Amino acid sequence: MSSVRIRRTLRGLAEQLPAGRPLSAVHIASRGEEVLVRDRDTVWVPETGQVALDFSVQELASKVEPFAARAVQAREADGALDADDWYDLGLDLEAVSPVEAERAYDRALALAAEHADAAVNRGRLRHERGELDRAEADYRRAVGVRPDHALAHFNLGVVLEDRGRDAEAGDAYRAALGHDPQLADAHFNLAGLLERSGDLAGAVRHLAAYRRDRARA
Repeated sequence: MSSVRIRRTLRGLAEQLPAGRPLSAVHIASRGEEVLVRDRDTVWVPETGQVALDFSVQELASKVEPFAARAVQAREADGALDADDWYDLGLDLEAVSPVEAERAYDRALALAAEHADAAVNRGRLRHERGELDRAEADYRRAVGVRPDHALAHFNLGVVLEDRGRDAEAGDAYRAALGHDPQLADAHFNLAGLLERSGDLAGAVRHLAAYRRDRARA
């Protein structure tokens, strides 16, 4: 968008807002060639004053979720999907229905027990529900199949830390960094563990690595 149009839009927006309400109080974004403004629960186009339809991800998910189970049932009846197909379906379903996403990962692992990515994702869904035992089992399954799977090691570290097993968590974070030295979150979590254990020098080193890798991302 041209700077002239942006300035004109902002001037018009300032006039539309209630007296005393600054531009900084609203969220301004672009959608294609349009400027959209969100103020609390209302979204509109300031150039025209037209209210725009806005659905949050959660609202969309609640509308689509009833169709997710039907989609999985249809795929199961079809019987033509391989493990990678079920894994891809699980990825698509996660934002809509974690339950059906987990079911798709179940099918992927039933067809290919060595599918490490499906195990990691299923473990994460279980982890988010607080099922730490089952999540740990899935992460360990992924690590057993793919010892070089940095994310599996990292997620294992998180669940171990959640279970209060800091020494094992530290080993898992180090294993993750051994396979991906630029995994910033592993540096951050390991820095926290080292700080709690009294190793301030180690904590500073990993925190510096975290900031460096974050800046590089």
